[in-house]
Amino acid sequence: AFPPPPRTPRFYVGGGGAGRPVAVALLESAVPADSAVAWSKALLDAFPAVEEVLVLDRIFRAGWRTAAGAERPQEPHLCGLWTSAWGPDGPLAQAGGGALSRLPAPNVVEALPAAMLTRCEASGRRCLAALALQDGAHLGEGSIRAFGGLAPLLKQIGALPEDAKAPDYREALRQVVPPPSLSIYA
Repeated sequence: AFPPPPRTPRFYVGGGGAGRPVAVALLESAVPADSAVAWSKALLDAFPAVEEVLVLDRIFRAGWRTAAGAERPQEPHLCGLWTSAWGPDGPLAQAGGGALSRLPAPNVVEALPAAMLTRCEASGRRCLAALALQDGAHLGEGSIRAFGGLAPLLKQIGALPEDAKAPDYREALRQVVPPPSLSIYA
């Protein structure tokens, strides 16, 4: 079948704020659009008591649409869409600030982020689809750095310790992305 199914996700569960567990599902490949509704149902059914859902994804700068005369943003840039359960000002307003702007029209979210937002809106859950701008085909330090703007929210929901410090983004990237190679056999 084309496209191939996504790789099996990895799950991590830890202690959250106010005694609530925090579950993280790490998907290492994209979920095809025609499978997104089924994946969103499976993920949410696996954690029926979940109150907040965060979907971290990327949006390519080349695909960013702007109003006439406006410039595309530069890395690091974080934007997103959220369900109405967060309130009109969004999740970071409730967490005491941070760097997250609403994804401007005519840009859209698709596939799994769209399915998660739709399912969570229908069930009254808080869901945030946060998108880091990625300039180019390969993940860069700026894309990862953009997610640092979610730190206040991650601390509020217990997914990040209160005393957490910003990581060395360059080193983190080096650990997950192999260095480029000019060898055709790499």
